[in-house]
Amino acid sequence: MGRKLRHMLIFLLIILNDAGSWFISKDDCTKLNLHGNKINDIQPGAFSNLSKLTMLLLSNNQISNIQPATISNLPKLTRMYLNGNQITNIQSGGNMGRKLRHMLIFLLIILNDAGSWFLSKDDCKSRCEVSKSSPSRCISCKCRDMKLTHIPQNLRTVTCQLDFKRNQITSLSRPDLTRYRDLEILELSHNQITNIPPGTFSILPKNNQITAIQPDTFSNLAKLTKLSLSSNRITGIQPDTFSNLKKLSTLVLNNNQLTNIQPGTFSNLSKLSFLHVDGNRITEIQPNIFSNLPKLRNLHLTSNQITEIQPGAFLNLPNLKEMALSNNQIASIKPGAFTNLTNLTELNLHGNKINDIQPGAFSNLSKLTMLLLSNNQISNIQPATISNLPKLTRISEFLIFKANILFDNTF
Repeated sequence: MGRKLRHMLIFLLIILNDAGSWFISKDDCTKLNLHGNKINDIQPGAFSNLSKLTMLLLSNNQISNIQPATISNLPKLTRMYLNGNQITNIQSGGNMGRKLRHMLIFLLIILNDAGSWFLSKDDCKSRCEVSKSSPSRCISCKCRDMKLTHIPQNLRTVTCQLDFKRNQITSLSRPDLTRYRDLEILELSHNQITNIPPGTFSILPKNNQITAIQPDTFSNLAKLTKLSLSSNRITGIQPDTFSNLKKLSTLVLNNNQLTNIQPGTFSNLSKLSFLHVDGNRITEIQPNIFSNLPKLRNLHLTSNQITEIQPGAFLNLPNLKEMALSNNQIASIKPGAFTNLTNLTELNLHGNKINDIQPGAFSNLSKLTMLLLSNNQISNIQPATISNLPKLTRISEFLIFKANILFDNTF
């Protein structure tokens, strides 16, 4: 069929014959919806005595074979959906004879990239519309709570926002997302995904059991702007994992099991504005980990196990405005810890074990307006500690910091 495949045939054979077993006792049933299950076998006579059935939905299952007796004795059946299965054979049967009343063959011709499928009215495609939030006015599909087991392949190729939250998707692979090359936002939280192989082209889901991210997992997602990997079991991220995400502005890695961040992890993220790595097990911030993030404005490292901030840990962050290091185990702030953060306005060190702040620890923070040191072990603050902070208006050991903004909610 060549490279430009433009025709897809779905053959649905409906044979009305006699059978002798019951599937359901109500003989007035007209519609039966079994879409999106794991059906792989339908025994002969399963639908017998449903004499008034007009619609039978078996799409998105694991059916590989339809026997003639399976759908016999359905005289009023007019619509039958078998798309999204694994059918390789439809048996015609040898006993069709005189009692054969209907044989329907549905030919589906895909004439453009958008595709067209015979689906129930509650299919994912029916939940797609032009996005009001995207500057390009591309297609946004919100397909939550539909019991989907895989990424639909019948949506338009210009789709830029896919929301599959709270479905039953168990795996992702490269073909699942290659159709959607304009993808900007992908929501896959609250599914059942256990593994994502390299080159999958996807946003890894939240609330799953992902333990590692391979290089090139996110290759070719050049338009992706937001990525949330929260609430997984990620223990390590290899350098350059995100290097191809040129337009990424928000990265959320909250509530994983990261113990350290390797140099190069965030390389080439020139448009990254929000980076949240809260709720992990990070013990140390090494120099240059966050270097070369020229647009970074908001950095959260709360609720880790950080004991020390090495001098130069936050170099080359010219636009950083807010940094949150609360609820760690930092005991001392040394000179150079926050060097050259000339645009920083808020610094949150609440809930650590700080008992010593050396003079010059906050030097060069010329725009700092809020410094939170509450719930530490500070017994004395020397005047030189907060010298050269001309715009500081709020410093308190008792100030309760406003709740951290977790960007998971933006997806």
